[in-house]
Amino acid sequence: MPSLRGLRVMAGLSQPELSRRSGVVQPTISQLETGKIRHPRFDTSSRIKRVLGVTDDEFKAALAESIRQCRTRSDRRRGTAA
Repeated sequence: MPSLRGLRVMAGLSQPELSRRSGVVQPTISQLETGKIRHPRFDTSSRIKRVLGVTDDEFKAALAESIRQCRTRSDRRRGTAA
């Protein structure tokens, strides 16, 4: 499953364009894509899902992948990757 960034890129959108179309501010989109926001507000996720054309399950899976990638990067920096 692609990450949130992957879904956005597949939709052919930049962060500013997704922000404009969804009404979600760009820093929030960036934080979601980097796994810094793990539990987005309902209205935030609804707006992004609508623009990306994904289901709730697809959005949740992409968010989980974004969080997983963030943890992997963090573990590599600390030298604790498996």
